[in-house]
Amino acid sequence: MVLSRLDRAVCSHSFLATYSHIACVTLPRSHSDHHPLLISCSAGVSSNPRPFRFQGMWVSHPSFLNLVRSVWSSSIAGSGSGIVVQKLKLLKKALRRWNWELFGDIALNVSNANEKVMLIQGRIGSEDLWHEAMRVVFSTQLKALWRVSIITIFWVVWFLRNQVTFEDGKPIFADALSLIWRSVRGRLPSVWYYEKFNG
Repeated sequence: MVLSRLDRAVCSHSFLATYSHIACVTLPRSHSDHHPLLISCSAGVSSNPRPFRFQGMWVSHPSFLNLVRSVWSSSIAGSGSGIVVQKLKLLKKALRRWNWELFGDIALNVSNANEKVMLIQGRIGSEDLWHEAMRVVFSTQLKALWRVSIITIFWVVWFLRNQVTFEDGKPIFADALSLIWRSVRGRLPSVWYYEKFNG
């Protein structure tokens, strides 16, 4: 299998001179056969601490509310608004520590997950995965054929039990192979047959 390396990013010398820190991440492909590229750049490394960002996934964790309650119920000396500010600072520190202990480095986890997705996408064209897919398809087709066979047997028994005949008195199973073939192909006896034989 020949793979072309088309998913590349290009920049000029002036761009490189403007931005000293550039990162390009290859994201997993979804609808196209090309990988989207995420490019981040900055003029320099900021020495300021990262701003606090509330993560929506925290709310769904069982221990989140208990953590907030325990921090918010702590006693702090001061006036009304000053107490609220101090409690928010304590909560921010507690949430950062809790997030790191529980979820770890989220950016690293996302990067690892993307690498796994790319590895799986690379294996999709491999022979082993193709054989596994064919095995699943074959197994599904066998199950479908088994169900059709059960339905065919049901109609055979029903027609025999009710002694269904054509208008000329000829038993319907004089042409049994044709009926079974129609059933196997997914064409069960039509409503017209049912009404004709029960009319």
